[in-house]
Amino acid sequence: MHGKDRCHGDVRAANIVFNGSESRLIDHDLSGCTGGRYSEAYRFQIPDGGRAKGARFVEDALLTPTNGLLHPSHDLYALASVMGLHSCPTATQPWEDAMLAVSGGGEDALSALRAIAGAALAFKDPDLLKQLQWCWLPSW
Repeated sequence: MHGKDRCHGDVRAANIVFNGSESRLIDHDLSGCTGGRYSEAYRFQIPDGGRAKGARFVEDALLTPTNGLLHPSHDLYALASVMGLHSCPTATQPWEDAMLAVSGGGEDALSALRAIAGAALAFKDPDLLKQLQWCWLPSW
């Protein structure tokens, strides 16, 4: 999605669905092109995740490149917030490292997710594999 210059705009636990080990984002009604405006329907306060500081609808007078415009980093921040709702008792540090990398965005985010996925598969760690279902979004 981000590779096609699009942002979901509403990443939260309720908008992630699973089918076995696959996960997908749903509810694309607030999505748009990177740099597009957030909709008036967008809500900053949500019970099942978190929002980046600039991820909000704002009036024209307050619109800036870091405030009120869709950006991939907002989606990644929200994904890290959803990850924060979960824990992995057998791999606390890799999980924390991955949340930090995802919240920072960029290539580090995907690298961190792939690294913990590889570790979980190598060690056949069921707790970590289960938690990875909440963050592994192959369409990104």
